[in-house]
Amino acid sequence: QALYNTVLAGMALDGKSFFYVNPLEVLPEACHKDERKFHVKPVRQKWFGCACCPPNLMRTIAALGGYVYNVHNKDLFVNMYAASNSNVTVDNTKVGIKQETNYPWDGKIKMTVTPEAEKEFAMKVRIPGWVSEQKNQNVTIDVNGEAVTAKAENGYVTINRTWKSGDIVNIDIPMEIRLTESNEKVEATKGQVAIERGPIVYC
Repeated sequence: QALYNTVLAGMALDGKSFFYVNPLEVLPEACHKDERKFHVKPVRQKWFGCACCPPNLMRTIAALGGYVYNVHNKDLFVNMYAASNSNVTVDNTKVGIKQETNYPWDGKIKMTVTPEAEKEFAMKVRIPGWVSEQKNQNVTIDVNGEAVTAKAENGYVTINRTWKSGDIVNIDIPMEIRLTESNEKVEATKGQVAIERGPIVYC
C-alpha cells in the first residue's frame, strides 16, 4: 500500500514537485485560510533547496526486487505483483521469473518460471490481505492449466513441484470496490470511510 499510494502519488510525473507529507484527505483551497487547522495544501510543492525525502525514491526503486521476491532455503516467496523480469537463486539453482500483469489495476498475473535446470522447490504465492475485506475472496491459481487446490497459510499458497523451464503460473485475484473504516477511537477519521479497490486507496 505504501508503494502504490504514497511513493507513486508523492512525486509529480515530471519529477519537479512533490508532497512532503501524504495528504490522504485533500481539502478545498478555501479551507486553508485557517493555517492552524489545515496545513496540507492540495498541490505539490516545488523542489526545495535541501530536499531530504524525495531522493529516497531512488533507493526504494533500487530495492524493489527484494520486495517482490525472497528466497529462504528451498522456498521462493512471491510477495508482490508487478510486470517484470527477474532472476533469483533457489538452493544454488538460478531461476528466471517473468511476470506479465496489469496489476494493480487488474488482478490477473501470469508468471513464467525458467530454472536453468529442473529443480524441486516450493513457490509461496502471497494472497494480499485486502482480499479478506471483500465479498469475493476466490483467488484462483493454476500451473500449466492445472488448478492449485492448496489453501493459504499465513497469507501464502504453497506450490510444491519440480519446476521445468517454461512452467506457467496463472493467478487471478478478484478486485472489488470496498469502503474501509478505521478504528472508531481514531478521532481524525470519525464518520469517514476510505474508498479502495485492490491495493489502491482512492480517497
